[in-house]
Amino acid sequence: MIKKLIVAIVLITLLCAMANAQMPQKGEKVRLVVGEGLAVTVFEGTITGIDNGLICLNSTYAKSGDTILWAEPTNTCIGTGKISILRWLDEDWELV
Repeated sequence: MIKKLIVAIVLITLLCAMANAQMPQKGEKVRLVVGEGLAVTVFEGTITGIDNGLICLNSTYAKSGDTILWAEPTNTCIGTGKISILRWLDEDWELV
């Protein structure tokens, strides 16, 4: 009985420690990777809104494969189900 209780406490502690996920907030600079394999598109920009399964951002850069889609500010929205990787960027647009 004591062993089961100790195992349960350890498992709960591990689960609580792993649930340290961060949600993106409006105004944060992010890099989004959409797709997998050869069909990967990278977006960088400042989040302008999050709702109804979309993350909208003022994207300053987007690249698909070797093709630069745009390199000037463009407003775009991306479905949260399509995002493979979300990384936060600092004020100098470097990874945090």
